[in-house]
Amino acid sequence: IRYKELQEYLSTILQSQPHGVIILDKDGCVDYANPQAVTALGGGVRIGSALSNSSCCTIAIATLTKAHDQFKLTGDIGRQALIIDGRTVAYSFFKLMRTHDGRERAGLILEDVTMQKKLEQQVVESEKKSTVNQLAGGIAHEINNSLQPVKGRIELLAMRLEREGMNLTEPIRKDLTTISALTERIEKIASNLRHLTKP
Repeated sequence: IRYKELQEYLSTILQSQPHGVIILDKDGCVDYANPQAVTALGGGVRIGSALSNSSCCTIAIATLTKAHDQFKLTGDIGRQALIIDGRTVAYSFFKLMRTHDGRERAGLILEDVTMQKKLEQQVVESEKKSTVNQLAGGIAHEINNSLQPVKGRIELLAMRLEREGMNLTEPIRKDLTTISALTERIEKIASNLRHLTKP
């Protein structure tokens, strides 16, 4: 009776936890699959049948079967991820050291990490925007610093030429006006860049 109670208790734990759990024998047959694992794989997982014969997502089953074979050889494949029906599912294997009949078995954990991946992507995008904003702010600052002496020199040059008594011809005046207008335009661009970088 105690053994049966322990079995029921263990089954309750495995069925209550949020991740999918599948137990495979060394030939890749499913000894156990909790409802979360069946849902994660889109159904079609049958106890006593090879995982490779499951009628759910073909690519996912092929990936997991290959990963199980690799796990049997190496004993560790790390945490991997695959896409099932637009959802990102992370999977990893673990060894079952002792079992009731002495046969080798491997546990497979399946975890839906779709929301986590979306949040990670949002963080990456946010960091990219922040970097671009900092870069734009730095560029605007450098443009302004370089532009101020140019504007001052143009005005100073016009004053010096007039003070020296040089007659500024129309083409020269036009060139100086054009340079001055262009510096003002660049100044506005730098100012717009600074506005973009504000939070």
